[in-house]
Amino acid sequence: MTGDICDFALCERYFGITADLYEPAVRLLAWLHEDQVGRESLSGIAELVLRRKNVSAAAALVERLRSHVAVFYPVRPEGSNVTLAAVMVDLLPSSVASMRSAGVPDDIVRATLRDFAIWADVHREKTGRPGISETEWNLLSLTGNILRIGRLQYESTVFLEPYYVCRDTRDGGLVILAADGVRVSVAGLPLAAGDDSRAFVTRLRFDDGVIAGNPIDTERGVIRRETASLRTDDHDLLLAPGMPATNIHIPADGPLTPELVDYSIAQAKPLLDKLGRLTPVGVCESWLLDPALDQIARSDSNICRFMHRFAKFPNATPGSAIVERVCGWGTNALPPEKLPERTGLQRGLKRYLLAGGTVRDVGGVLVW
Repeated sequence: MTGDICDFALCERYFGITADLYEPAVRLLAWLHEDQVGRESLSGIAELVLRRKNVSAAAALVERLRSHVAVFYPVRPEGSNVTLAAVMVDLLPSSVASMRSAGVPDDIVRATLRDFAIWADVHREKTGRPGISETEWNLLSLTGNILRIGRLQYESTVFLEPYYVCRDTRDGGLVILAADGVRVSVAGLPLAAGDDSRAFVTRLRFDDGVIAGNPIDTERGVIRRETASLRTDDHDLLLAPGMPATNIHIPADGPLTPELVDYSIAQAKPLLDKLGRLTPVGVCESWLLDPALDQIARSDSNICRFMHRFAKFPNATPGSAIVERVCGWGTNALPPEKLPERTGLQRGLKRYLLAGGTVRDVGGVLVW
């Protein structure tokens, strides 16, 4: 430690931070400790992240602090770029201690916090300067509510999507029903707004031990117009809005081989169980679950094999991250004919889009 500031060795061990980011971050942090607004903001952020685990409120406070730094910190524009890094360096010792006292092994703590290095690289790629952004996501890693275990990350959260996931006790099959009152396009996707004379609204009814509603085509990830019924005596409810959930995230580093995914899940289950956070299913929402991947990539590719693990449901938020993730940051603003073709996946995506294909982020559930 240098005074009250976390030393470089600890930051490098857990964050994978580089010296050219650490040095401006601790310069700013030292200034914040002397600045009235800075001191009080750091205290408030620590309370929100480490004790209340209210990441959205903490992120809003970090953005307020970033605006303060942009005006009053004498080193411009360095301060704005490294504000989040300074906050995270300040929180690191307490975050590590909190996770370890909760029973998280140190190697999992290190793997979880090393996500910092991935996003620092993204910031440098986007801006050409040392720093880190994606405020809410990066603060989440300090709470202990998300853990990187092997190839995947596991976030303990609450399920808010409008779906009921049931398992048939007779054959183990999954049935997903849409919640009541979801407005759906003719293509089977949730509609946020707009006029569509062909749209329909889902209905969910329960009577005499029978649930009737609009089922999800779990291969295509769309809501069907016709209704289906299931008996509660023959089905276990695994997930519904408001229930605890485990969100699965895929860090953008390394291959996504079936062996690495299997190993990650096998390691995650006992640890989450030990921590009292194991849920019956994992939930993922990603471009990596888009059924269109079958037309973009090889059927035996790692991403297609990952996609087929999940019973899918439509994401309520339109759009897809696939173009930027496959072709590079900023490429989502390019017309399809301008997309690069350096890899087989890029060529497949470009060919698919030029032929009129559409892409979207898709949700899915995976029974452990």
